[in-house]
Amino acid sequence: FFMPLERPDTAWLAELGTTAEEADDRLLANALSASSMWAANAATVSPAPDTRDGKCHLSVANLVTMPHRSHEWPGTLAQLKLAFAHPAFAVHGPVPPPFGDEGAANHLRLCATHGTAGVEVFVYGITGGPFPARQHVEASRAVARTHGVNRALFLQQSEDAIAAGAFHNDVVAVANERVLF
Repeated sequence: FFMPLERPDTAWLAELGTTAEEADDRLLANALSASSMWAANAATVSPAPDTRDGKCHLSVANLVTMPHRSHEWPGTLAQLKLAFAHPAFAVHGPVPPPFGDEGAANHLRLCATHGTAGVEVFVYGITGGPFPARQHVEASRAVARTHGVNRALFLQQSEDAIAAGAFHNDVVAVANERVLF
């Protein structure tokens, strides 16, 4: 689990040249927002059997598509580095903007059993409808390269699903071992 992030995010407000007391209502609302309860958006995790170096890799999601979440990654990264400080893990910073990355919410893994090598499935969107594509293919490919994933698939999410509000693939499909549903 993740500890709640400090709110309001006064450091983020300072980067924008304001304070919690002086910020307009919309900016303050963004500084007060926290999605830490949505752990699927925190990071993408590649287990050791899937990676070239045999380590479990974690990449913190940048969440840049939505302003109210774009400032969360530093706090999440700090928690990941603390929790996974053992040499069996590799914790990575976010993919740089403008490539949106929403973490494990758009990532699935298929395998025979949890301890064996699998295929990692990265689902991305194309912007064009009423909702922005939050996961970009460039971000997915960067995470797979950074993790040294041996077998990866990159699949485009249905534009109709995104237009219907399913901008995270985990509301459309999830996987566990050989089961995709």
